[in-house]
Amino acid sequence: MKKKTGIIILARLTSKRLPRKHLLKILGLSIIEFLIERLKKIKLTDEIILATTNSRQDNELIDIAKKRNISFFRGDSKNVTRRVLMCSEKFSLKKICLITADCPIIDPELIEKMLIISKKNDNIDYINNAKLGLPNGMGCQVFSYTALKKSF
Repeated sequence: MKKKTGIIILARLTSKRLPRKHLLKILGLSIIEFLIERLKKIKLTDEIILATTNSRQDNELIDIAKKRNISFFRGDSKNVTRRVLMCSEKFSLKKICLITADCPIIDPELIEKMLIISKKNDNIDYINNAKLGLPNGMGCQVFSYTALKKSF
């Protein structure tokens, strides 16, 4: 069986500080649509999945996922790690690239480099770009399903 790699986008519309922020517009697209279109440039993944909550308020995010032709998963609103784990299991992911929808200016080339490192070195469980001095909005993590399950 092929080792599937997927990008999981974490998003919800019930933020306390800025509710519905993922629907604000950038260059004529909502932030979440802008992010999805940037992520579609990445060729080293098998699937892009929007992971949101079971809350009725997040139905708009599901509509966007359908419109943009990406997969979606609904899960726990309180336990994000559980939501990512259940999403990974549903889509049989072995490698996960996790991005929050708060990071719309993510660099597809940087993500591809991280995925290449992860694929070439199967014994690496976790990679992130936090120490590169990048501006907020460019954060990304790549990790194995095994490491996620063990940490959970």
